[in-house]
Amino acid sequence: MLEFLGRIDRQVKLRGFRVEPAEIEATLLTHPVIAEAAVVVRDEGGEQQLAAYVVPLGDVELAGRGRRLFLSARLPRYMVPGSVTVLDTLPKTSSGKINRRALPAPAAAVVEGPPPTAGLETE
Repeated sequence: MLEFLGRIDRQVKLRGFRVEPAEIEATLLTHPVIAEAAVVVRDEGGEQQLAAYVVPLGDVELAGRGRRLFLSARLPRYMVPGSVTVLDTLPKTSSGKINRRALPAPAAAVVEGPPPTAGLETE
């Protein structure tokens, strides 16, 4: 007997597209001043949106608009998170993994503009 328990990766279907949050995190980590990154799917007003959380290297300040432009140049529009929140540290579990459930809601932190849409984005 074979029992299917679900996916072992974190791939999600968002607005008709298959999205792997780990791919977005890996792209964020290629930024020269980002030390850690986490991407989760949040339910915002009945609609699911990608939310990214980043920790800068040292005392470096990340430019707000630059984070989304950095991702927009490297990822398809549907994979660019609607918000990128800068945190001092990412919450961790006792085993040292990122505690995604403990990440703050983007509305409680600095949110960077509206989510990407099918129309033109003016940045």
